[in-house]
Amino acid sequence: YGIVTETSISRLFISGIVPGLLIGAALMVTTYILANKQGGGVRQFRWDVL
Repeated sequence: YGIVTETSISRLFISGIVPGLLIGAALMVTTYILANKQGGGVRQFRWDVL
């Protein structure tokens, strides 16, 4: 796409950083909310289970 539109490839990569961070943050918030709503608790980590 960058070659066809004569746009710098590095600018295309840089312009994708902010949307990627926003989508990642939205996924984390959604997962946090759904986990709390469904009562997903945190279990104590134990080495002997491994």
